Amino acid sequence: MLSSVAPGPRGHPLLGSLPDVRRDPIRLFVDSFRRYGDVVRFRFGPMVAHLISAPAGVNHVLAENHRNYGKQTRGYRNLRYVLGNGLLTSEGDLWKRQRRIAQPAFHRQRIAGFGATMARTAREAAQSLSAAPIQPTRPTRWAPRSPSCSRSPTRAAPASSICRR
Repeated sequence: MLSSVAPGPRGHPLLGSLPDVRRDPIRLFVDSFRRYGDVVRFRFGPMVAHLISAPAGVNHVLAENHRNYGKQTRGYRNLRYVLGNGLLTSEGDLWKRQRRIAQPAFHRQRIAGFGATMARTAREAAQSLSAAPIQPTRPTRWAPRSPSCSRSPTRAAPASSICRR
């Protein structure tokens, strides 16, 4: 018998998977996919979220049934604050207009060209890294207030007058 609730990690009784996602989100999602499969249910405090990994499921959510999955959520609002109202965070006519503008970049031949460019760049980066000598890095040492600084020890100094050793 199929369950109507997707499997997922139990997490903390009150916080769910919130501590785990804050600590290492990539590990949480990858481990959960490996353990629970293509659809994973997470609790983040009082909120519930799902990880959809199967291509058919992703197609269902993003293409075939996208009207059932709006972007007027707290998560999208936070993304919109950081990323602006772009293709990822917009909806409706604005999204359609942005998608039409971006669509030529995702043509099959263009994507194949990206792959060749990425592979070449990765090879070049690997070669330059293996040829470069390893140089130890030293942290910058900031000195505490010293007599050579021209400020009073009780008065805050502007950022431009920070003294170094």
